[in-house]
Amino acid sequence: MIDTLQELYVCLDDFFKDISEVCTRCSYDDCMGYIWLLPDEVANFYEEGLSLLEVNDSIFFLNPFLEEEDVDITRLKPKCPYYKNKKCVIRNLRPFICRLYPLNFVLENGSIYLVLHSDCQYSKEKENDEKFKSCAIALVGQINPELWRKIIECYLSYDDVTDYSYGHNRYLKLFKVAL
Repeated sequence: MIDTLQELYVCLDDFFKDISEVCTRCSYDDCMGYIWLLPDEVANFYEEGLSLLEVNDSIFFLNPFLEEEDVDITRLKPKCPYYKNKKCVIRNLRPFICRLYPLNFVLENGSIYLVLHSDCQYSKEKENDEKFKSCAIALVGQINPELWRKIIECYLSYDDVTDYSYGHNRYLKLFKVAL
C-alpha cells in the first residue's frame, strides 16, 4: 500500500524512470499549462521559494507568469517556468501531477478517468504496451484510499476552475476512477 505522498513520488519516479530521455526527443507542448498542486505540496514549494498562483484561496498552481509583466489566466497552456531546454529544472521537487504525467485525469460526462495522453512522445511509445498499461493501473490501485480521495478531490477543484476552450488533449482511457 502506498500510504504517503512521498512514497507515491518514489513509486511514480521508478515507474517513469526512462521518461526523461524520451522527453528530449519530444516536440509536444504539454509540459506547459497550469500545473496544479496538491494541498500537501504547497508549503514545500513556498519553503523552496517558488512562486505559486493561488485561485479562490484554495487551489494552487506553479506560477507560469514569472517572467511576464501581466498575468493572463485566459492564456491557453502557458509555458512552465521550470521547464528549460527540454528538462525540468526542479525535477526532484516537481509536483505529483508532473510525476504522474503522461498519465492524467479527465472528467467526462460526470465520470473521472485515469488516462494516458496520446500526444506525448513517451505515450506514443507505450500506448500499445499492455504490460505498461496494466502496471500503471496496478500502481494506482496501490494508493491508500484516503490519499487517493485527496488527489481526486484536488483534481475536481482544479477542473472546476479550468476551461478547455479548445477541447481536452487526446487521450486513451485506462480506467474509470471510483470515488
